[in-house]
Amino acid sequence: ESIAAILVSAEILGTAARALEIAVEYAQTREQFGAKIGSFQAIKHLLADQLASVEQMRAAVTSGVRTASSDTATDADLTEVASVVKAYCSEFGPVVVESLIQVLGGIGYTWEHPAHLYLRRVRTLGVLYGDAAQHRRQLAVLFGLISA
Repeated sequence: ESIAAILVSAEILGTAARALEIAVEYAQTREQFGAKIGSFQAIKHLLADQLASVEQMRAAVTSGVRTASSDTATDADLTEVASVVKAYCSEFGPVVVESLIQVLGGIGYTWEHPAHLYLRRVRTLGVLYGDAAQHRRQLAVLFGLISA
């Protein structure tokens, strides 16, 4: 189950990364008030925050894959890293896709744009093999912070 959680997290990462690419592309082409919306400070900050989230998800998933493919990793190591990866990706994957919808503005809320499909996908994957809260609880139990 730990390996499955890491793989699902990798899919969340891929979906979030694609959503960020779409948002950046749209911000570079859409004009409002005579300027590209990507030149507006609010959009720049939003996209920068989402880039940071995607890169942190990428680092977490990479760490999870390395642990899963390591011959020296124990089951406890794998459970721990899988919970960290899944908790982070389950929380921030949807945030990145929601930001895509925000950048898109009105078109992001319509059925014509596929943004809603990305959001449905990351939300579904976020609960598959445990949501962020379940994995945080599992980490707390592993670290002896709470009892099972």
